[in-house]
Amino acid sequence: MRILLIAFLLISTIGFSQDVLTKELGTFKELKVFSGLTVEIEKADTPRIEISGKKRNEVVIKNINGRLKLSMRFPETFSAYEADVKLYYSENLLLVDANEGSIISCDTAIEQKSIELRAQEGALINIPLNVNYLIGKAVTGGQLTVKGELESQDLELATGGIFNGYALEANQTYITSSSGAVGKIFVNEMLDVKVSIGGSVYYMGNPTDVISKKIIGGTIKSKD
Repeated sequence: MRILLIAFLLISTIGFSQDVLTKELGTFKELKVFSGLTVEIEKADTPRIEISGKKRNEVVIKNINGRLKLSMRFPETFSAYEADVKLYYSENLLLVDANEGSIISCDTAIEQKSIELRAQEGALINIPLNVNYLIGKAVTGGQLTVKGELESQDLELATGGIFNGYALEANQTYITSSSGAVGKIFVNEMLDVKVSIGGSVYYMGNPTDVISKKIIGGTIKSKD
């Protein structure tokens, strides 16, 4: 009976290890995700990727000149929910770019001088930050959800893009919002905001200098 139990545990362990596909990667500084994939990122000493789920072997990995692209192999584009990706990066990320309904998240704050975040085509980025400068772009239904602190941010929102940034405290913010996009920000000192064609910006904090401009409608409103 004891031998059977040991054999069962051994088989279970082997089966579990086979459920996770692990690959070592070269260094990369840009990340682009497609095909509705869900990717969790974490900083580590060496870059690698761990993929689990029924469709783990259908994830396409391309790392060219430091730009890492993750997508589903055709015709598995609509099966991304059957693959979970854990990505470990070692170099500071210059760009995190989510496309085609993909989701990129991180549990711990990204700590570096600056970063650029882009979300489009209904994709979502949810990342805590500890940086000096953020460039953010959310268009075509993409969403950026961020928290932490920074010195300055430059945001471009359009065509239904959303920036959820009440939990990200900035000293300076430059933001444009158009075509139904919505920006929610927290700013302490200087706010330069432009809205057009139904774009909206809502801000918390008490900035001492506010420069605002509306073109063909739009909303700029303090939430304090």
